[in-house]
Amino acid sequence: MNRFYEKSEVYFSKNSNISFFILELREKLPSVSGSKDKVFDDALSALVNLGYKKNIAQEFLEPVYKKGHMDIETIIREVLKLMSEKKHG
Repeated sequence: MNRFYEKSEVYFSKNSNISFFILELREKLPSVSGSKDKVFDDALSALVNLGYKKNIAQEFLEPVYKKGHMDIETIIREVLKLMSEKKHG
């Protein structure tokens, strides 16, 4: 029976092949923070840096992100457009 020990976010085992395998899988798993991906996180960060509250920015970002826009410029442009329409409409 192998026991794994977490040390600096890397798992170690008595069997080095298993350790390597677990490390490889860990890099491919989605983060547990609940974020979508780097584009989503960067877009959210940009909106917060523009002065929008995080929860409001995320509320508008979700539907735009689900449309499938992958470049951050388009996502931010669409979110700002949606915010403007909501504010004036």
